[in-house]
Parts: sequence; structure tokens; C-alpha cells
Amino acid sequence: MGRALWHLLTSPFLFAAVAPAPSLAQQDTTFLEAVVEVRVARGPDAVLLALVHDSTMLLSADQFFNLVELRTTALRPDQSYAVIQEPEGTRIEFSTPESSVTRGSSVFTIPPGHATWSGGSFYVSTEVLAAALDVITEVDWVELIVVVRNSDRLPVIQRLEREQRRAVALGEPVPTLPIYDVPMRPNVADGAVLDWAVTTSTRDPFNASGVELGLGVQLLGGSLDARHTERTTSAGRFHSTLASWNKAWPRHRWVRQLAIGDVASTGWQRRLVRGFSVTNSPFLRSSSFADQWLVGTLPVGWEVELYHNQRLIGFTVVDETDLYRFRVPVRYGPNPLDVIAYGPNGQVSRTRRTFVVPNNRLPAQQFEYGVSAGECGVDRCQGAFNADAWYGITSALSVRAGSDFFLRDSLPNLWHPYGIVAIAPARSISLTMQAVFDGFINGRFSFTPTPDFELHLQHTEFISDASEPIVASPFLERRIQGLLFWRPGRRDRAPFVRLTAQRSETAAGSFDAARLSATALIGGGRLEVGAERVGQRFEGFPGRTRKLIDARGGTVLRGPSRLLRSTFIQGGIGFDLDSGLTLVTAGLARNLGRELRFEVEAGWQRGVRGFSALIGITATLPTMRVISRNAYNEATGVQGQQLIEGSILWDQRAKRIGFADGRSLGRAGISGEVFIDANGNGIRNVDEVGVPDLRLHLGSRGVTTDSLGRFSTWDFVPFESLLLEIDSLSIDNPLWVPAAPLMSVSPGPNSYTHMQIPLVQAGEVSGTAIYEDANVPAGGIHLVLEDRETGLTIPARTFSDGAFFLLGLRPGTYTLRVDEGQLRQLGMTSRPLEVVVDPMDGRVVVEGLVIRIGRSP
Repeated sequence: MGRALWHLLTSPFLFAAVAPAPSLAQQDTTFLEAVVEVRVARGPDAVLLALVHDSTMLLSADQFFNLVELRTTALRPDQSYAVIQEPEGTRIEFSTPESSVTRGSSVFTIPPGHATWSGGSFYVSTEVLAAALDVITEVDWVELIVVVRNSDRLPVIQRLEREQRRAVALGEPVPTLPIYDVPMRPNVADGAVLDWAVTTSTRDPFNASGVELGLGVQLLGGSLDARHTERTTSAGRFHSTLASWNKAWPRHRWVRQLAIGDVASTGWQRRLVRGFSVTNSPFLRSSSFADQWLVGTLPVGWEVELYHNQRLIGFTVVDETDLYRFRVPVRYGPNPLDVIAYGPNGQVSRTRRTFVVPNNRLPAQQFEYGVSAGECGVDRCQGAFNADAWYGITSALSVRAGSDFFLRDSLPNLWHPYGIVAIAPARSISLTMQAVFDGFINGRFSFTPTPDFELHLQHTEFISDASEPIVASPFLERRIQGLLFWRPGRRDRAPFVRLTAQRSETAAGSFDAARLSATALIGGGRLEVGAERVGQRFEGFPGRTRKLIDARGGTVLRGPSRLLRSTFIQGGIGFDLDSGLTLVTAGLARNLGRELRFEVEAGWQRGVRGFSALIGITATLPTMRVISRNAYNEATGVQGQQLIEGSILWDQRAKRIGFADGRSLGRAGISGEVFIDANGNGIRNVDEVGVPDLRLHLGSRGVTTDSLGRFSTWDFVPFESLLLEIDSLSIDNPLWVPAAPLMSVSPGPNSYTHMQIPLVQAGEVSGTAIYEDANVPAGGIHLVLEDRETGLTIPARTFSDGAFFLLGLRPGTYTLRVDEGQLRQLGMTSRPLEVVVDPMDGRVVVEGLVIRIGRSP
């Protein structure tokens, strides 16, 4: 589940008090309902129902055991609940009257309030589950996440490991659902968005304020935007208007973006110009980069597993050359990997590796260009022109070249050809060299062998002699920067050390700054202790050096009090080694419902008379967002600023107005309807009803249909395709299935893209498998039903009498056959059958099929 959806679902104020549920001790215990995310390490994750009491979380037993694949064998409401843990066949029974858990021959006592029955369902605490299953459970009360560790013995983990190892080792293809591309309806103009924002000063609201208005429509498939700003200050009144039209073609090769008006220029450094820009760079660059080889050395015969974010992504065996190899799909940014190797005598070796791909590299043989020209928008020039070319020679080497030209009136024109080389000579090393004629020379070095160690160095020499330069610095001669990150514990939550340093030199002097800090994550809190040295030396002035020590930390409160629970508190203190205490601050922040967040901070700072205070309020309403920040100290009194912003959205097809709580210009929305397609034509007719309360997943976001089967959601990136999937568990009637399991839609800017999503009648296939020679039922036979159009396979297994049933089939033509591996084991043959499911032709229920299994010739 995407994090944006997860934060929506798990807001602390989704909780609702319920009537006291009977506990094992029959005490007066009030539980709170919640939805939590359960993550099984190296396994699946799901959103489950839970009950919360004090610092105890009780999970739905049905949902949890279904997630980890433990089979329920006995259920007596308000009495007992029993499951079997395979493959050992261990019976685990929870007894309500006896307040106990029996696992095999062992018996554990259930503490009061750690298990209860509610609405006929059994709930049990994470602590009791940990003891009963011999796992470790960790509860993150901030994010409402339960992590199950030490999960190797759980059936779901063993099954996933077997399937993953077989798929990787044998190269079996991973089945993928077919994706149906939703065609775009061409419109000359569609939709509209009105952005608005008002800012005002607390002290002088009439003479220090601003108003921003933005209007956007979809025109010729692109985004036509206009923005107007009015600002009033003590120096006078200022206004500006910007307008542009841009369109993207993500699937085209040579032209992917075109922008006209007030647009961003192309090149290594974007600038505002009033003209045009054209490029084949993607509108939204994919996070995927390329496949890279990870090679290591171990004794022959060792088994090696590769994990990314605790998920198994590869398995191999060390070959005769004492080498193991993994082909790893890497993404831009850091790619932390864990390599776990198992020796023949039970030895275990764990190492960490990482791939870091900076944004200045392109995949092999990928070429991008850009051209822009126009009147200067912000820089002190009359016109600007850029031509840029970028090419990935290999996945480890990219080159970029181009030129900026600035036309000026009273000053000489500026011409800045440039070149950039980005290379990775080794997996853990990245080098970037950049030279800009009459501008600067820059070199960057990065060394990142593991996720626990990073070293970054950068040096820049400014070489421009131009008057009022645009690309180069008018003051600096050189700048040196460095960063070191080290986590000695080699665990994601282990303490780490961070060192940053910078030196800037000018013709008149220099400035130095260095900071060393150590950070520890303690429970749910974070503590950072740091030391800083700042020095400056300028000609004609005595040198000055400050040595500072500070500490800061924050945590989320827990415990029985609902008022304090989930409140974030933080504080800090600072010292100057020469003059003493310099700073003391303390503050807290808390969400008051889903819409309101309150922050307050108070403290004392040397140089400011008296104490200071800061109060912040953020209200996120369905129609607007309100942000207020106000500070007070004795010297200046109250100062602050208020911001109110929102958007009005026009859905042209539905003829209705919507609202958004922030800026929406250039964004996109999706609306539509889910209906029962009785005649199978894919279009909703007047007599076809909508499907209410159906959950859909749009990218990382979820939405539910209303009573008429309609849905609407906003704030997507335009032009780029996203996947839409129906949650099949939310379909009440199992006789209906989505006509397409996955749909791809590319929403247009400043408008809603409308979709019609049909549900069609599902098919049912049944029959019998027999051994042809003996004419007896073939029980325990593995069958495979393959969709001829998509290649998807559906497994089935015959019962002891040879019967089999397959339900929930989409219309189409299938091939029904016996699993080839089982036929080879039996030394037998079987002829496949063709199965056609066509509700329009009356073939919804296909029965009476006979699979005949005979001896091999």
C-alpha cells in the first residue's frame, strides 16, 4: 500500500470508541477500533482490523492467521480458537475461559486485556501472538505499523522463499496481469482549475499582504495556465502575470515536451524565460535506471540470498569459481542491499552493499536534448538561449554538453559553453566533472560502499571575469565541501555519525564551517548531539571563531492518556564554549482531528531580550488550507503571517464543481463509474446499475465508489500513465468480475479524465479427472487453466473423487490441462481441453468436462 494512502487510513482520529468488550478477566476494559498495517519481514503486508487498549494492540485473529497462512481448525465463539502451524503440524489453541494458550505440550497464560471476543471475532494482542508463534512483534504507534520479525518458521515465509528461489534459479517467468490502455477522448478544451491564495501579515495586514490567482484549462491536450500576483509592502505595490502552455508526449521518441510562454529553460541549470522550450526528456523521469551486476566471493556450494528493504529479490549458489553474481535492477538514488549467505554446515554470513545512482547519469544508449530561447524572466539580461545534449555511453558513463547565451543591453553579452562527465569507475564510486567556459570548474567525488558509510567531496573554482555574471559567483573564488556519514552498528536503527565541512574563499577573506554530530534512535525518539566550529577571516578585520555544542531531540508520547498519546515533543539546548549558554527551546505538536495540527515552541536565545514563543496552526479543510505562524519576543512583539489557499475544480463531463485544499494548477484528476455490464458491450447503458462501495486503487491512492457507483479523485501528475485496479475483495457478488484486471490511464492536465469500468458475469468450470485405463477417479491431480489471450494461469486441484471446480473466470478462451511436471512424475499423458466462457452466448457455467489421464506410449 502506498504511503499517502496509508497515512490517510491510519490517521489517529479514525479511531472511534466502542462499547466495552468482554476481556478474559471480565474487567471493565474500553477498546478503541483501529486499522493498522501489519508487515511480515521478508513476507507480505496487509491492513488489518485491531482493538487498542492503553499500550496494548489486539489484532483480528482471523485476518492475521490468514495473512501468515496458519490454518484454523476449531472456532467456538467466546470459548476457544485453534490453528495448525505447518509443516510441523503444531496445534495452537487460545482458550477464553482458562485465559491460556496451548502450543503443543507448552501452556502460556494470557494476561488480562490481551485477548477478547468482539462481534463474534477473536482479537489477540501482539505480545501473545509473539509468544504463541515464537516470533518478534514491534509496534510503531506513530505510523500504526506492526512489524513481525523472526518470521522464518511461518508458513507464508517458507512458501514465498520456495517460490522465489525456484523462480530465480530456474528462470520461471513471473505471471503478470494484462493491462488495458484506456483510450483518451480528444477534446479541444476540457475542464478548468482556479487556484487562489491570500497572504497577510499579523502586525500590518493591509500594508503587507498578497493575492495570487491562477487559472488553468486543458487546451489541445496540453495545459494552458495563467498566474497573476499582487503584493503590497511598505515599499509600494507590485504585480506580475505569467502565462504558459505545455504538453507532453511520454511515448514519443524525439519530442516529449513542448512549452510556450513563461517557461523553464533547458540545460543543466533551469531559468525562467518568456519564449519556448522543446525537449525529448521525460515529463516525469522514471525512478528505474538499469540492471547492474553485484559480484562477490564465497566458498563453492554456499547458498546466497539477496534482499532489498527486507524483501528477497534473488537467490543463487556459489559456482566452481568461488563467485556469486546477481543482476540487480537499480533505481536513481541509493539502493541498499543485504547479502545473506548460508554455508553447508549452517554457517551464516551477512554483508551490506549499495548502489548509488546520481541524477546526472542516463541509462546506456539513451539520448536526450533540449532547446530553449526567450526573454529573460528573472536574470539581468534581455534574452537567453540554451542548447543541450545528454547521452549515456554506458550505464556507468554519461556525457553532457551545451551552451548558454545571454543577451544584455548595457553590459557585454555572455557565452557559456559547458561540458559534464559523470562516471562510475566502480560500484561504490561516482565521479562528476563539470566545466563552464568563463564560469567555473567543478569536481565531485562520492564513495558509498555500503548503506552504513558515505563520503562526498566537492571542489569548485570560479574563473569568470565578467561584470555582473549570471552563471558564476560575483564574490567567490573557490568553494570546498565535504560530507561523511558512518553507522558503526550496521543496522538501520543503529546510532550514526555525520560530519559536514565547508570552506569558501573570496578576494577579501574566507569563511569556514564544520559540524560533527552523533544521532541515536532510542525507542520511538531521536537524540542528536553535535559540535560546530565557525570561523571567518577578512582583510582589515580581526579573525573570529565560534565553537558551539548543542543537543536536540524529540519523541512521540505514548501511554494510557488519550490527551497526550501521539503528541510529538521536542527540545534543544546550545552552548558557546567561550560565552556559555546560547539557546534553550522546547515545543510540542499534535494533530487535533484529521484536519487540524497545532504546534507551539518556546525558548530563550542569547541576543534576544526575554523569552520567545512560536505558535503554528495548520487546518486542512475540504475546500482550503489555512496556515498561521506567529512569533513573539519582548523586543519585536508579535510578528507572523497567515496563508489561506485552495482550488476550485470544474468537471466538464459531470457538470459539477469540486474543491481542493491546495494549489492544483497543472495537476490532473480521474473520475468515472463502475457498473454491471449486462450486455457485455463495455459501455454503460441507461438500464445498467452502478456498483456502490467498491474500492479502487489508482496508483498509490485508494478511492471508494458512492451509492451510484461513481468515484472522483484529484491531484495526479498529468500525461503520465498510472494503473487502476479494482479490489476484488470489495465486490459483494462473486458472480461478477472486472472486465479488465488492470487498466492504464494517462490523465490530462487541469481536468478530470472520465472512465467507465464494467463488471462482467464470471464463469464457472467444473468436471472430473479420471485414470483412463482403470476408469477410476484421479484425486490430487494438479490442473492448470491458461487464458489463451493473456497467458495467465489459474491452478486447481482435484478432490479425492476426481472432481474439480474453477470459479470467477473472466470471459475468454482457456486451455485446461494437467500440470506437466506431475505428468512426468507419473509417467503418464493427458490431452488438453479447450474451454470457452462467454456469457453472451450462454456459456457461463461449463460443466461435465472430463480430463483423461493415460499411460505414456
